[in-house]
Amino acid sequence: MALSSKPFDDPAAEASQFLIRLGLAVLTIAAPLAALVSRRAIFLLFPLGCGVILVGALLAPRRDAAQRMRAASFTRMGLFALVLLGWAALSLVWTPFREEAAERVLKVAGTLALAVAAGAVLPDRTRVANLYLMPVGVVAAAIGAIALGLIGQSEGVAAAVETTVVERAVAILALMMWPALGALMSRQRWSFAVVMPVLVGLAIVAADAPLVLIAVAAGAIAFAAALSDAPRTARILGAAFAALLLFAPLIPFAARLMVGGKTANLVGELAPMADWLAIIRADGLRMFTGHGLDSAARSIAAGYLPQNAPRSALFDIWYELGIVGAAAGAALIHGTFRVAARAHANAAPALIGGVVTGLVIAAAGIGTAQIAWLTIVAAAGVAFVAMVNGLYRTTRPISPSQSVAAPRRPAAG
Repeated sequence: MALSSKPFDDPAAEASQFLIRLGLAVLTIAAPLAALVSRRAIFLLFPLGCGVILVGALLAPRRDAAQRMRAASFTRMGLFALVLLGWAALSLVWTPFREEAAERVLKVAGTLALAVAAGAVLPDRTRVANLYLMPVGVVAAAIGAIALGLIGQSEGVAAAVETTVVERAVAILALMMWPALGALMSRQRWSFAVVMPVLVGLAIVAADAPLVLIAVAAGAIAFAAALSDAPRTARILGAAFAALLLFAPLIPFAARLMVGGKTANLVGELAPMADWLAIIRADGLRMFTGHGLDSAARSIAAGYLPQNAPRSALFDIWYELGIVGAAAGAALIHGTFRVAARAHANAAPALIGGVVTGLVIAAAGIGTAQIAWLTIVAAAGVAFVAMVNGLYRTTRPISPSQSVAAPRRPAAG
């Protein structure tokens, strides 16, 4: 006798779930692994992963998807992001690299729109199998990074190019580790939650990336503090990082005071501070408007700025977008921490740790001037949304029949 199909079987919903899982696998497994061997793989895999998620969502569309996208765009943080993007677009009027900057604006806008759309259509309840994709991708990429790091050390100059690729890949790994950690914590997989960060740390050491290691250590400290009091930790860190960006031009002056108040003493590792001081003094009113989008890195490459000029997101934002861009960026950072503070208690520490790690990497200037970094952040953002959506209530509510007290049987008499 043939078994009849269940009344709630829905081929479209099953296909939708499969495609969403496939898209998440591309973002959380394929992208970190491909970054070990190619710098440009993220440009292919990010739109592919988000596109597959969107196609899957079309098979079983959410009625509130458009509403969720509008809500994300018109929150306080979304508005600050739009202001920053709008000011960057307006700076095309005065940037010396107009064609390249216009292309960058379009890429940034497209990347953000794709990430917001993919995050908005993800199911409210992330399946357990989808949650485990994140730690699987991180562990696989960490093992690959350790192997490539050891190969690079044994082969020396012959593997120099591969070592550079691995160094950038572990920066991706450092960021993607946090939604994976949140997923493991939500499922109470404590042993794996301990082993995975250890593997990531070993991968960073093998890649000889001390700045990434510092960023992960800073994220770990923030994570530990958030475990005891996430809202307070988020408030303090949000104010601190926002102030760091807003008052970044004071950093070279503080560095000069540290070496006796003489610019000539800014040598060695502090040499970029001397160049930043000279740029601040020469800019004048340009400190308010900036030199225009994409002008920092290209000016250094073209010889318009000293080769020792700082390679940091703090310098880039101030030099390119001025005080308006810095203020919008500071507000965006503060808003990001506010969102993390309001997250589920099991998700907030991972969110805070991930944001701190990303900000420290950006401040260190590890390739964050390139569009690839924003693409990586966008992919991690989609992973964070999936992780947060996996923290739904798992206890089954009491049914109405169970809530009614059963009538007592009459006593046998």
